[in-house]
Amino acid sequence: MIRWRTTALLLVVLLVLIGVAWVTNKHAPVSDSTPTSWPPVFHISLADVVAVDVYKGDAHVRLVHESEGWRIVEPVQQPADDEEVERRLRSFLLSVAFDHFTPTTLEEYGLASPQARIVLDTGEQPVTVLVGDANPTNTDYYIQIEGEDTVEVVGKYAVDRLLEWVDTLPVPPTPTPTATTTP
Repeated sequence: MIRWRTTALLLVVLLVLIGVAWVTNKHAPVSDSTPTSWPPVFHISLADVVAVDVYKGDAHVRLVHESEGWRIVEPVQQPADDEEVERRLRSFLLSVAFDHFTPTTLEEYGLASPQARIVLDTGEQPVTVLVGDANPTNTDYYIQIEGEDTVEVVGKYAVDRLLEWVDTLPVPPTPTPTATTTP
């Protein structure tokens, strides 16, 4: 008999707590402020990019968008893997600034002598992105658009994917050979 009373009492307490929570949330003031989001760094669409140059150390890779697709023109001339180039460029162009600030000195962020440069050519005024050091947690890069005072903090992944072109060109994959029978 005691077990039923205890269970019934706990059930009543639970229902009262649920009721209080419901009434409290129902009458809570509604915030009319919109949640903030991180601002995009670039205001360039993928369709507007006609060429991209990646400089890292002494190495340089240039890709040009032609009528038949993307083509590597530096350091060699050959077709590029269109899907891979567009995937990596889209990721880079959609980068958001997790933080942005105007520094007193660029040396502290590796931007006085950047480790890499990425030039996005839209056929009008090219946009040169200077890539500085990684942040202390090694998750983001300090970047700066040449000619601007602001330093942006962006995720490493999208930047690294473009910088990889210096070491591994974005060439189309080798097609799988078809099997043939041997006599």
